[in-house]
Amino acid sequence: MLNETGAQPGFRPGIERGLLGSSKSGKGSRMIASLKNFARNQRGNVAIMFGFMAVPIIFVTGMTIDYSVAARVHTKLNAAADAAALAAVTPTMMAQTDAQAILAAKRMFSSLMTGMSSLQYDPNGVTVTPTHPNGNNSVRNVTVSYVEQSSNIFAGVLGKPTIWVEGSATASASVAPNIDFYLLLDASGSMLLPSTVSDINKMTTLTAAQTTGGCAFACHQANTSVGEPVYNPIVNGKHIDNYQLARNNNIGLRTDEIPTAVASLMQTADTDRANAVGIPPIYNMQVTMFDDVATPIMNKTTSYTSSWSTAKSSYYIKELYQNNHDCTSQTTCNDAGNSNSADAKTNFDAAFSYVNGIMPNPGNGTNIGTDKPQEILFLVTDGMEDEFYNGSRYYQPMNTPARQQNWCNTIKARNIKIAILYTTYLPLQDGWSVSNVMPFVPNLGPALQACATSGLYFEVSPGGDITQALNSLFQLAVQSAHLTN
Repeated sequence: MLNETGAQPGFRPGIERGLLGSSKSGKGSRMIASLKNFARNQRGNVAIMFGFMAVPIIFVTGMTIDYSVAARVHTKLNAAADAAALAAVTPTMMAQTDAQAILAAKRMFSSLMTGMSSLQYDPNGVTVTPTHPNGNNSVRNVTVSYVEQSSNIFAGVLGKPTIWVEGSATASASVAPNIDFYLLLDASGSMLLPSTVSDINKMTTLTAAQTTGGCAFACHQANTSVGEPVYNPIVNGKHIDNYQLARNNNIGLRTDEIPTAVASLMQTADTDRANAVGIPPIYNMQVTMFDDVATPIMNKTTSYTSSWSTAKSSYYIKELYQNNHDCTSQTTCNDAGNSNSADAKTNFDAAFSYVNGIMPNPGNGTNIGTDKPQEILFLVTDGMEDEFYNGSRYYQPMNTPARQQNWCNTIKARNIKIAILYTTYLPLQDGWSVSNVMPFVPNLGPALQACATSGLYFEVSPGGDITQALNSLFQLAVQSAHLTN
């Protein structure tokens, strides 16, 4: 029956299909397995990934090198800026103009640009800026700024051929300014006050029998036959005046200390010049004393130390013929002159008017071009104004409104500094002083301090060291001249 159906012997349709089907499925599985093995094989991936990463790695390394080169260039440029800024403030250059200082700085900077092949140096990228604090040309601050380019090797391929580098350096220097000093010394009778408290008390005791009840002043009087001297001891047939009384009893007076203090100030000035860095400053000094008039006793000179050794004898307190009477002549002083409040001997207006007229307008004190010296007025006084004006006598602090002219403001408005040494006017107990002077004493110091340039006021009381005080004031004045105009 099987044969009748047409089937061939040994033919198994199902098994044949199964065999055919089994053959096709095995071939596909081998292909899939091969693909999986290829995917799992990383040896080829590393090579491909390295190929992709090699280019950025090379450029990152190259740019690091470029930046390292730029950093070295930056360091050298900073050093060049430092040197250039210093070149503009050398002692020699401080005597030159700003324009010359700028040129010196740029030349120094350019001279240090050799040996930097990676630098694209542009002189126009360097800026030099000098400034002067408070307009004082004796002080110069210099800032050197630069903006330059460092050449790239690797980054240039990416369109960045250079790296910009920039920086700055600042240097500052000052020179000791040239200064003209004008010394104005009080030579009125009140400077005959004893220089220590103990000597004031001693003088008061010695004059206790006098009508005023013990005058502390060593008043100098030619005619000793009238007035207070009649209560003083008789020497060689004549009463001695209070001045001689003080001398006979070894009482030191303020007027004795002034010439010594001025001499010390001048020695200090010479030392200051000798210790100056760079070019020494030029100092001139002029000395005027004043009572009711201003009297120049030493002309302005650079040889002030030797000149003062001769001129100091000209500083003295003038004699009166007798109370309220001037001498006709200070050479002989043997008869009375003006009797119209002639012992009103502290005329600040006359003193300031005179020195204001002889002091020129100041400069900055440099040696640049036609620049002029700075000007400083030194006033040594006890501060009590005693003037005869328009028929009246005035006892008062300086610049009290009885007189309209405020010479302190007038002088300071010209940029001239005023330094004041106040020799304290201590309270006195004699009747005349109590009535006429003591009411004003509390205001003397404040008035003088208002007159002085800020920071240039010094007070020394009896017993204090006038020499040291005047030297301290000089140092303050010189420091002030360094700092401001």
